[in-house]
Amino acid sequence: MKKLVFFLLFAVLSSPLYSQTTEELMDAAAFGDIPAIERIIKSDKVDVDERVNYIGMTALMIGAANGNIDVVVKLKELGSDVNARNNTGMTAIMFAATKGDVDMVAKLVELGADVNAEDDYGATALSLAKIHDQFKIVEKLKELGAVE
Repeated sequence: MKKLVFFLLFAVLSSPLYSQTTEELMDAAAFGDIPAIERIIKSDKVDVDERVNYIGMTALMIGAANGNIDVVVKLKELGSDVNARNNTGMTAIMFAATKGDVDMVAKLVELGADVNAEDDYGATALSLAKIHDQFKIVEKLKELGAVE
C-alpha cells in the first residue's frame, strides 16, 4: 500500500504542469483526507476532475487505486466523473479491478461506473482482472454485468 501511495505521489509531483492546489487535492485523495478534499473543491481553485502526471489520473482514480471508498464517494458527491479516463483510456474501475479490490469495484458500479468500458487498447476491467489473476474480481464483474 505504501508503495502505491508513493508511486502515485511521485507521479503527481513529477508532472511539470500541476498547481499547488492540484497537488493538495491529489495528496488528499491519496491519503484519504476528506475535509481537505471538500475544502479544495469548494474553493473553486481546481476542477474536481483535474488530471495530473504523465498518466492523467484524477483524484477519484487515485482514491480508487488506493482502495479508499470514502474518498471516491465524496469526490462523486462533489461532481467527479466516475467514468473519467486517463491518458490511455483507463477508468477508476480498471484500477480497482487490477488491484483486486472487490468492495471498490462494487461501489464504483453502484456510483455509475461503466463495467464494460474499454481503454485505448481494448482492455476492460474484466480483461485486466484476468491478466492480473484477480479471480474474485472476475466473478464480481460478471455478476455486475461485465461481458467477455
